Amino acid sequence: MPSTPNTKNVEALWRNRALRRLALPLLVCTLLAVWLLDPFHFNRPTDSPQVPSDPATALLAAELSEKAAHLAAQAKTVAVIIEARPLSNMVSILLYFAGFLGPDWPIHIFHSSANVDLIKSSSAILTHIRHGRIVLHPLPATTKLETHDSISEFLTNAWIWQTLGDATHALFFQADSILCGSSPLRPENFLGYSFVGAPIAPAHGKGFNGGLSLRHIPTMLRVIEKFNWSETRLYEDQWFANHIPLLADPPAPPLPTIEQSKYFSVETIWAEKPMGYHQAKRWNAGRMSEILEWCPELALAEEGTLHNRPV
Repeated sequence: MPSTPNTKNVEALWRNRALRRLALPLLVCTLLAVWLLDPFHFNRPTDSPQVPSDPATALLAAELSEKAAHLAAQAKTVAVIIEARPLSNMVSILLYFAGFLGPDWPIHIFHSSANVDLIKSSSAILTHIRHGRIVLHPLPATTKLETHDSISEFLTNAWIWQTLGDATHALFFQADSILCGSSPLRPENFLGYSFVGAPIAPAHGKGFNGGLSLRHIPTMLRVIEKFNWSETRLYEDQWFANHIPLLADPPAPPLPTIEQSKYFSVETIWAEKPMGYHQAKRWNAGRMSEILEWCPELALAEEGTLHNRPV
């Protein structure tokens, strides 16, 4: 059948490389919007996880659920993202985490004047703000978060932790991190630890990565009060992890083992079917097909998919 003028126009448009680059992000965002409109995702049950197919994950889920059951009732949880840049996936990642975590984890966004308009451009985010599920905190005008050193200095100051009010636990996430809907684990399973994130491979240091991490706020404040970050100037996540065991009278809640923490999040140490990922493509480029099969939501966080750069 010969092409009509209309079909020729469509074919020409599809051949346009710019439109092809936009097609997948638009599809992902559309599916995300549909997913978020289902009210079930804002009231997800936490006491009936899926049955995991991986035996190691199943064993860990059962063990952590027993420990965390009584803690969840007492804890006051929040989620935190600190981002001064107007990233192109900012709105998508915020809406995803809001939907995944639900109202028990209000998201505190520490933002700058450079991205506040982008954040507020989403009517869905404005709805979350009105209902208290998203809280905006403008960063001080003098705050510069352009280097690892400046970020570490910022997070080892008591101000940010005190800004979270009476919250007991904070889930920190970044725009290049994700939580996987297929996992039977949830952040609530890890409330018994003082700090948990992806375990850091020995070649890169010691401790847990903070890019996707769950932290016990009173413990963070105790470390800040007792120790001086400027004496070592370590990455803040490694600084906290190294000093938590030194707390006494009373001791801090325990740190997880590598075997436990690698199912919380994967970065430089590999584990199959974790709850989340941080910088997956950077550290596990050869496993991306396997990762995306387990956690397709990662497309929202991956730089190569959504061009995660300032808009």
